[in-house]
Amino acid sequence: MNTVDVKGWGGILNIMRNGIRYKAIDSTLEQITAIMRRDICHFQLHYTNYQFGVSQKHKALKDAFTKKVDCTERLESFINFVENGMSVLFGDIAGNTRNYFDTTRHHDTPPRVTIYLVDENNRLVDLVMIPKPSESVPDDKLCIDNFTSLTTVLGEGIPYLVNSIPAEIMDDDSYFHPEFDVDRIRRSYTKLFSDRKPISILRNNYLKPFIDRNWNQMKIGNDITINLHKSHLVVPITYRAHLDKNSLNKEMVRLLKLDGNGRSILGFICVDHMSTYYFNDHSVQSYKNIDINILYVYADLLSLIIVTYLTYTVGSSTYTECMQTKGEIK
Repeated sequence: MNTVDVKGWGGILNIMRNGIRYKAIDSTLEQITAIMRRDICHFQLHYTNYQFGVSQKHKALKDAFTKKVDCTERLESFINFVENGMSVLFGDIAGNTRNYFDTTRHHDTPPRVTIYLVDENNRLVDLVMIPKPSESVPDDKLCIDNFTSLTTVLGEGIPYLVNSIPAEIMDDDSYFHPEFDVDRIRRSYTKLFSDRKPISILRNNYLKPFIDRNWNQMKIGNDITINLHKSHLVVPITYRAHLDKNSLNKEMVRLLKLDGNGRSILGFICVDHMSTYYFNDHSVQSYKNIDINILYVYADLLSLIIVTYLTYTVGSSTYTECMQTKGEIK
């Protein structure tokens, strides 16, 4: 039987004072915009320092290459700065994303946030995952084709939202995800009555989290101590809308290979939570979905970092020629 506990007298008083609220987000407009104001201000400072530092390192590399002196040391310094700086900025935004959800919900457990980059072969690089599980998806499974959510986003160019993964797996025979043993779920897992929307939202807002140990055993792998997620939200890091309108600089599109089905989607922000109906459940294409609005802001900030990285690496003749000289690329 699924048992739950009220979060002390605070939960009871909230119900008595405010009534029962059937919504995922329990924050005011002022609170949400304050979060975004702080996060964007923080990003402005650290991205400016990053962009300036990359440009200076690149200039030093170009000067060495032009003068035909050994550029090994400057190339190594440049690569370390551009890659480490990008990782730090990505980590900051992943942390901000997690904090947004944790702050705007009553649930005691914050979500897992993953930022994936996509290479030219549709392989995934999980540049940051907070928190990092003890057992991750194997590298050979990190491909867009192994995730229903990511293939849907790539194909349709819109976010992907499922607020009840158990129901989705049982209702959709084509659903796949490398963390879930979907055959076993369809064969032996019983959906909880308390995972239905009204009860789930009530539990998320007022009751202590329930650990569904039967669901946790439905994962692929040996670590069943983690809380396998039941809600899933993905927003693309993309320039697709601008490409469709032909509003991006065409030389940049060509140089960075952003056109067509290539790199118009640069990556994904994925947010997972152990509870059903953790996310706002308005349509993914509606501006009423506050969670998606916020994630698009973070995704757009990430796109600036990625384009800066691409501009000074694959988009730079200096970088390319230095790497060719060192035999790193053909």
